[in-house]
Amino acid sequence: MRAQVYGLINMALFAVTNNSGRPKSFNSWITDIQSSHDGNIYVFGNFTEYDGISAGAIIKIDPTDGDISPDFDYGTGFGGNYAFSFTGLVRENTTNQLFVGGLFTSYDGTPANRIVKLDTDGSIVSAFDYGTGFNNWTLKPGYDGTFVYYPGIAGTYKGVTTNRIAKINATTGILDAAFNAAQTGTDNTVIQIIPDGLGNLYVHGYFNSYNGSSADRLIRINDTTGVVDPGFDIGVSPNNSGNNMPMTLAIKDTADRIYMGGYFTTWNSISHNRMVRLNLNGTVDNTFDIGTGFNGVVNFISEDPVTQNIYVSGGFTDFNGTTVYGAVIIDNTGTLVHTVDVPVGFGFESVTRIGSVWYCSANNYTTGRYYLVKVDDNGNREFI
Repeated sequence: MRAQVYGLINMALFAVTNNSGRPKSFNSWITDIQSSHDGNIYVFGNFTEYDGISAGAIIKIDPTDGDISPDFDYGTGFGGNYAFSFTGLVRENTTNQLFVGGLFTSYDGTPANRIVKLDTDGSIVSAFDYGTGFNNWTLKPGYDGTFVYYPGIAGTYKGVTTNRIAKINATTGILDAAFNAAQTGTDNTVIQIIPDGLGNLYVHGYFNSYNGSSADRLIRINDTTGVVDPGFDIGVSPNNSGNNMPMTLAIKDTADRIYMGGYFTTWNSISHNRMVRLNLNGTVDNTFDIGTGFNGVVNFISEDPVTQNIYVSGGFTDFNGTTVYGAVIIDNTGTLVHTVDVPVGFGFESVTRIGSVWYCSANNYTTGRYYLVKVDDNGNREFI
């Protein structure tokens, strides 16, 4: 029944409002959203309330009406410091359980230092033994079906030195000792670790070195040995003075394209304003042409595997000479397909795709308004 109703929703977007007539909202910012196995949405962030109801940085919402899903009991949610930019959650593809990373130190009153695994009902998965967890904040995990990879600035996991890259058994929570012993990590923050399904990990962040050798911002390493793959070479690193650095990475499902976005304006000494597509050897794929690119930071990239259209959001107001409002949909050649109707002051940031609709977080840090938004493939939007 839900599937039939949901199909109709995709054809005609509408706004869901609370009793005041306003869209249902959060009391602080959203950092990540993730589709659930039953077509609902997990939302994670810095908030403590949703539509006036207590929600400790995590909640599950039915996108058809914006109501809280009753089958996910988060209790008091996350405690201590909550999430912030780049923290988030990833869903296991067999059990549908969640791995979460952030600044938190507890979940529903139970100690959980920057790592926890949650069951589909919201309870902690006790078989995943994270012990004392991480000694500092972690970011959104990467997951390959067997292991979960935690990036961030954390130096230890369960008291063992990991230096910003932790490979953990996804079932037991045990640190992979062989991988950990083979690599001494990076000299600065790791933002993302993304497995490609081919035995490699794409690692990017603010670092200049890995295992004591020069490694600027983006590397590919073997997921077993931790050794850098010399067959992936980005050449001269993106210009990185001040804030000019990579911010987000996305890999196409077939692992034949790598999208990179951020503050940078050059890549391998050639002008590339805030976004590039790379070949599997690390060279720029010039068949993807965004012209003059973006005039501000790109902080999120997501591709629809069916249409191969790409949703891009960030702090920009111009794309290749066209006035835009912080989010666009482009095709796989780099051509603008649609602008997205983003209200002034909002940033449409993290995104998940369900059916033919993009579900986006909409944060307005100036006015303190935080919503979920539906965006169709024509760029039209409705607040949930």
